[in-house]
Amino acid sequence: MALSEADVAECMKIMTKLKRNKESAAFRQPVDAVKLGIPHYHDIITSPMDLHTIEQNLKVYRYHTVHDFAADVRLIWSNCEKFNGKDNGFTESAGILDGIFTQWLEEFLKKKGEVGSAQVTAQYAD
Repeated sequence: MALSEADVAECMKIMTKLKRNKESAAFRQPVDAVKLGIPHYHDIITSPMDLHTIEQNLKVYRYHTVHDFAADVRLIWSNCEKFNGKDNGFTESAGILDGIFTQWLEEFLKKKGEVGSAQVTAQYAD
């Protein structure tokens, strides 16, 4: 069973906010390893993810739970750190976005009445 139409709409709102944030520029589309001159990217990152792909997955109801959605969003940030290392501008942007995402996710889940704020990080974090 996929997310409800209402849940997808809320997740899409979160995606729109993420994409509008200036820190998200590097994460909006799939990494083009050839164009960026990083042919080894897919040797290191075996499960690539980006904001556009997540939006497409939401549109076709590919996610069964909010947890599945959150896991893909957080996969973007973890892939970034895995490829670029901790001390990198892209990784810094990913950290900023993760903090913002966590706040929006918490608000969404509170509105749904699914989980208290103290449980959000434990249940929906990597």
